[in-house]
Formats: sequence, C-alpha cells, structure tokens
Amino acid sequence: MDQEEESGPVVLVQAMDQEEESGPVVLVQGMDQEEESGPVVLVQAMDQEEESGLVVLVQAMDQEEESGPVVLVQGMDQEEESDPVVLVQAMDQEEESGLVVLVQAMDQEEESGPVVLVQGMDQEEESGPVVLVQAMDQEEESGPVVLVQAMDQEEELGLVVLVQAMDQEEESGLVVLEQAMDQV
Repeated sequence: MDQEEESGPVVLVQAMDQEEESGPVVLVQGMDQEEESGPVVLVQAMDQEEESGLVVLVQAMDQEEESGPVVLVQGMDQEEESDPVVLVQAMDQEEESGLVVLVQAMDQEEESGPVVLVQGMDQEEESGPVVLVQAMDQEEESGPVVLVQAMDQEEELGLVVLVQAMDQEEESGLVVLEQAMDQV
C-alpha cells in the first residue's frame, strides 16, 4: 500500500507450463489515487503445440472525478492461422486520461512470441503506468516475461515490478523482483 492518499498495487503470478499445455497467468491489480483509481490488468496465456490463446483484459478507472477506459484484447493463435482481436474503448475526462494498447502476437508450431504493451497515462496531475507483457512459449521451453512499471502521483509515486518466469518440461523457475520507490 503506497499512497499520497492510498495506492495498493497487487501482483499475482501463477505459471504452469508443460510439454502438452502451458498456462501462465499474470494478474496485476493496481489502485492508485488522488481520490480513487483502479486499473486492473489480467493476462492469461495458454500456449500449446496445437493451439494458443492469449487474453488480456485491462480495466483502468482513473479520476479526479472519474474516468473509465476499458481495453479487451483477445488473440487466438494456432499452428496454421492467427486471429488476434483488439478492442479499445477509452473514455477520458475531467482533466485528461490516455490509454494505449499495442498487441502483437506471433505464434507458430515451433516458437510462440506474443507481445502485449499497455501504456496508460492518467492524471489529476500526471500518472504514467506502463505494462509490458512478453510471453514466449514453445513445445520445449517457455519464457514469459512481465514488466510492470507504474508511476502515479498526486505528488509522485513510482512502483516497479519485474516478474520473469521461465518454465520448461523438466524444470520451472520463477523470479519475482519488486522495487518500490515512493515519495511525497
């Protein structure tokens, strides 16, 4: 919980990867506020040799009064075809609030590298949370990388979370680095 008033980012990383199926799940929930602001990022990636389904839900409510941009990215990629779908709905108001989502998914039978970049800048003064999700999953090895950098402020507040999960058929290694720098 970090705050000029109150701010509670939460990061949950659950990665289960096998030779058959692979289901890394990353949940990032950050509440940052001058009054109240609740951006939510859910990344659920299931990649296999046959099919691959990437779902990203970003719901950010940021306000001096209230502002609710909603971004839903659902990409389904398979051995033959790839059908990523991007829905961006941004409602920005009172001062200004800007959410940008870039989804690039490249999945093949051998390697699979979906990349999701979510950059949201929301402000009563200014606030720039940045979420970078890069997941590379293969039949043998799987290395999803999640970088969450959120800078939110009534004065200034900087939270950096780096989650790097490398999971294979044999071993599974999860590394979580949390660095929080808070100022007033």
